[in-house]
Amino acid sequence: FLVFLQFHCIFGGEQQSVFTGITDPKATWCYKDDKCGEATWPTPCASGKAQSPIDLPKIEKTSCTIKSFPRETYESQYFSLESNKKTVGVKLLDFEPSFEWQEQQATYTFHSIQFHWGGNDSIGSEHTISGKQFALEMQLIHYRDNLNSLEEAIGSNLKNSLAIISVLFEVDAKVEKNEDLQPIIKFLPGVYYPNAVNAVREKFNPGALMKGSEAYTYQGSLTIPSCGEQVQWLIWKQPIKISRSDVEVFRKVTSTNKGGPLLDNFRSIQKLEDRKVQLCEIKFDKDKRRQISE
Repeated sequence: FLVFLQFHCIFGGEQQSVFTGITDPKATWCYKDDKCGEATWPTPCASGKAQSPIDLPKIEKTSCTIKSFPRETYESQYFSLESNKKTVGVKLLDFEPSFEWQEQQATYTFHSIQFHWGGNDSIGSEHTISGKQFALEMQLIHYRDNLNSLEEAIGSNLKNSLAIISVLFEVDAKVEKNEDLQPIIKFLPGVYYPNAVNAVREKFNPGALMKGSEAYTYQGSLTIPSCGEQVQWLIWKQPIKISRSDVEVFRKVTSTNKGGPLLDNFRSIQKLEDRKVQLCEIKFDKDKRRQISE
């Protein structure tokens, strides 16, 4: 019965867009065009003092600890991909992972994933480390579980109402393909055109891409309008190796129905101002996730 409900939900019923609550589908902002690019984004995008992304400094020693992080929680058997002229989003359809962040005195529930990439291997990520940009960035968006939804969390403007976990990817000529990313690569062609949705039965665990046991953390914002300064960022220190062929699949996603490529969908680096960046030790634990009901 449970399997039937999941199958019906994924392949039979109408799904809410992965982008619902994150960005207005009628929004006219963009990344590079002078008429709608960053210079035209609304407040607090240009005037805020805690904007993202930032250049992360090289830090060798950890100064904080995140305990019991359930990396394997993110393993899913059903997921959907969707494109919207600005990015590709991923929704896990069978479980909603969550993790407790003791320092923030909050538990965060997973909502969705967004990707950012560039037109060549040396650009693409939103965050940089010591000035180095990477070919791809995967952002896992979470909201505080005492708020009812992502929309409520964003609308609340409460500090730390959101947490975004980020993984950086760099192209390595020695890598034939990244196996952990293949479920996305395999089905990405199904959303090459704007507003396409591809719901699939396939095992995918974004947690498997969280390598190492250290991550940067800082207080920041959403990297797209509304640019709300309510995000606690957690960026994995260790970049993940991928092949050029892996990232080339992302570069085939289009920004128009006529086939114009979607490239360089990343925001420019923002000033750190008086914020503090820490390097945290991550300690892993068992699953903590909530089954999605119909």
